[in-house]
Amino acid sequence: QNELVCEGRGGLVALPGLGLVGTRRASLPESFGGLGGLKCFDLAGNRLAALPESFGGLVARQHLALGENRLVSLPESFGSLVALRHLKMDNNQLAALPAGLGRLTKLRKLIARGNRIEALPDALVAPPAQPEACAVSRNRLAAPPAFGRRPRLRAPDRSRHPTPRGPPAPATAAGRTKGHLPHTRDAA
Repeated sequence: QNELVCEGRGGLVALPGLGLVGTRRASLPESFGGLGGLKCFDLAGNRLAALPESFGGLVARQHLALGENRLVSLPESFGSLVALRHLKMDNNQLAALPAGLGRLTKLRKLIARGNRIEALPDALVAPPAQPEACAVSRNRLAAPPAFGRRPRLRAPDRSRHPTPRGPPAPATAAGRTKGHLPHTRDAA
């Protein structure tokens, strides 16, 4: 099995980013928290059921991808990740999120779809911690999150899935279409 060694004094500690996507990793060493300079970290598609408590030592981290694992909980030390801006942890087995997530005032995007989350921490949905984008569908939420301020809505990206056009509009004598706008269908 592949063993992950976290070196100190130079070595891996100075890495700005690390991707361990789909490596079938079931655990991380406690020494992992020593990678304090790590800003981007992708652990998606592994077999992680838990993260070491030292994970909170990665205080410079801005982007974290934990999707497609087997996580059932997150360490309370997550509240120490004060630089975190994007957190993706979809398709795990999380039943709850640590209350410390409310201390992450720089968090802009939270993706936690496809878990077992029953409620979001109160501190996470209230300003100033409230993320601009929060995707929590396919969970066990009793009610939609009651955000303290209205999140900024973003238009969906239709570049990959353009809106289907209706049948061609009938032409008038002048050669123009009659009362049709692009991307609409004739009501008659």
